[in-house]
Amino acid sequence: MNWLRRLGRNRLLDVGAAVIAGWAVVRLVMVLLGPADRDDFAHYYVAGCLFNAGRDPYVVLDPVAAEFGVKFSEHLPVHVAPNPPPFLWMISPFARLPLRAAYAAWMGLSLLALVVVVTVSCRLLEDRWSRRGRYFFVMGVLAAAPVYWHFMYGQVGLILAALVLVGYAWHRRGWAGAGCVAVATAGLLKIFPWVLLPWFVWRGPGRWQRAMVTGAFIVGVSWASGWDLWVSFRQQSLPLVAEQSLNQSFNYTVPSFVMNLQLAATQQTWLMLGSATGLVLLAGVYAFCWWRDGDREVEFALLCLVMLIASIRSWGHYLVMLIFPIAVALESVRGRPTVPRVLWVGCAVALVNVTGTMTSPWLDQHLVVKVLVNYFPLYGLVLLGGLLVSELSRNGSASGSKSQMCRSE
Repeated sequence: MNWLRRLGRNRLLDVGAAVIAGWAVVRLVMVLLGPADRDDFAHYYVAGCLFNAGRDPYVVLDPVAAEFGVKFSEHLPVHVAPNPPPFLWMISPFARLPLRAAYAAWMGLSLLALVVVVTVSCRLLEDRWSRRGRYFFVMGVLAAAPVYWHFMYGQVGLILAALVLVGYAWHRRGWAGAGCVAVATAGLLKIFPWVLLPWFVWRGPGRWQRAMVTGAFIVGVSWASGWDLWVSFRQQSLPLVAEQSLNQSFNYTVPSFVMNLQLAATQQTWLMLGSATGLVLLAGVYAFCWWRDGDREVEFALLCLVMLIASIRSWGHYLVMLIFPIAVALESVRGRPTVPRVLWVGCAVALVNVTGTMTSPWLDQHLVVKVLVNYFPLYGLVLLGGLLVSELSRNGSASGSKSQMCRSE
């Protein structure tokens, strides 16, 4: 093991990390200077303009986009606002600006969210990380493919990641109610973070009071944002979200993998089988966490990971939600470095960053192979999940959590 530690201390690694991160920053700057009406931000902007004008934002956006100076790309056959009504309230101030100014402000908010995620991650792990460890972490985040794709699509994922991670930090400090509200807010913007709410409510004393306060908060915000909008979202947006998650690359979830392999006879059956697989996986991980009652930090990281891979949709840019969970996995290996564990986590992180869609005439004729080679990030997430599960198994219920204040009473 001494040779492995000597390799880790080699200063050429620092230079290499700086070069890669510098190249990644240049690439991000080119994205930020690119067209303002690109991809997901354009959908947000048009929906926000419709909302500000008192019109239904959950209609097909293509026919009205030109009214607001937007020309959609041709990725999808139709575009419908994909997020719940509270998101419209958040995007509304941006939609009051000219398109270019709105894009700049939105990118600025995303950059601020990235700073929050990196800073809070470093603070949560500061007692175990050296200054050099933090340096490598920051360089790795800047070079990560999901971060690039997040800015390329003008997505909301970093804002969600910041809310969830701040919620966890508050939970760990003993402010469990505030943590629940932060995660509930993230769910009101994008739905899927609500998967984490049971853990935030369940871990720690006063769970019933937290459950009632969190439920009242969700109902209150939903009511204030307009029941009619929620009905329109349910009827016009959610079905299209499910439909456009099928037969798509760049969607790294277990249900998507099952559906794309076409393991059943009809599309509806694939959808049911894939969704059931995701639900069983999520329930199994929750049951495992309850049974082991181990390290809260590892539990949180594992549930964040399963939140994404068990969903029906998790595009490559959604993986920014895993910046802190991946840091936890890396820290678990640093604490017990062996060659197999280093190779394990290194392979997992590398696979997570292989997010490009692979295609060729030969692959187009061998669709099963094409599906298999386009799910490398999912394989990386499964490897990371296995590492976190093994860490929980090793710790067990008597291990003594790093977050003792979060234990149930």
